[in-house]
Amino acid sequence: MRSFLHYGLSRQSVLRIARKFQPLIEKHDEDMLLEIKGLAESTSSKFEEILALNVRYEIIWSSWAGGCTSVAVQSEASTKKFIAS
Repeated sequence: MRSFLHYGLSRQSVLRIARKFQPLIEKHDEDMLLEIKGLAESTSSKFEEILALNVRYEIIWSSWAGGCTSVAVQSEASTKKFIAS
C-alpha cells in the first residue's frame, strides 16, 4: 500500500478501483481469479488486496492526471513511410 500512497492513492480508493477489475478478469481468465481468491485465503489477506497487487500498474497509471500515449510501428507493418524530423 505504500507504493500506492506514493502516487496519492489511499488504501480505500485502491481497493475500490481493484474491485472494478474483477468482472473483466472473471470474463477473460476465470483461473486467474480463482488463483487470486486462493492466494487471499491462504495468506489471510483480503481478496481486494491481492487483486490490487495484480492490477497495480493499471491502478497507478489510471491515477495519473493527463499523460501521453506512444505508438511505435515498424516500417514493415506500415503502408506509409514516415521520416522523423
